[in-house]
Amino acid sequence: MALQPRPLNDANLQVRSVDSTSLLAGHKTVQIAHNGSVYTLQATKLGKLILTK
Repeated sequence: MALQPRPLNDANLQVRSVDSTSLLAGHKTVQIAHNGSVYTLQATKLGKLILTK
C-alpha cells in the first residue's frame, strides 16, 4: 500500500512516506547505503524499528 506524501509546515517541503513492509520485503533486516556508510534497519519482535550504523 503506497502512502501519500504529507506536507510539512513549509509549503514547499514534502515528506515521502514508505511503508516498512515495502522496505523490509518479508525480511527482518535490511541494509541501507547512505553517504558512503551502511546502516541496518531491523524490525523487533515487538514491532518496533531499530536503525544502526
